[in-house]
Amino acid sequence: MAIIVEDGTIVTSANSYVTETEFESYLEDRGVTVTQDPGVLLISAADYLETFRNQYRGALVDRDQALAWPRSGAVVEGFEWDDDEIPRQVLLAQMIVAMEIDEGTDPLNPPTDLPITKERVEGAVEVQYAAPTGFKLSKVSKARALINSLTQGAGYLRIIRA
Repeated sequence: MAIIVEDGTIVTSANSYVTETEFESYLEDRGVTVTQDPGVLLISAADYLETFRNQYRGALVDRDQALAWPRSGAVVEGFEWDDDEIPRQVLLAQMIVAMEIDEGTDPLNPPTDLPITKERVEGAVEVQYAAPTGFKLSKVSKARALINSLTQGAGYLRIIRA
């Protein structure tokens, strides 16, 4: 699969924010080796980022742009991004999600089978609930934190007076 990188100029048919070379450098800096095709991983990660398209700050620059970024009027972590820039948080989130996909996480279909604990007390009620013991938080939470910084109302308290 060919990577077509969105660089802020509204690239037709763009399917990634990151080049394979940038991704490989990111992996190398962290001592990580992926087993799947880097291009496929990046495209899958970009597909996941696109699920937040309507939640990102700002507005699309062009109605026909292939990906959600660049955006006009986007303020991320207190800084305004020009409508021909892609925030670094987008690039990092894509690479982190790509790494997670390689490790077997499917961000579009997260596991729903948490361990179950069941208790029975004679003469009373029976209670069944998900038990977090043995449950490992996914590293996607780091990517999700980056995505949250890009979405509407991320981390800001708003006071509305009536």
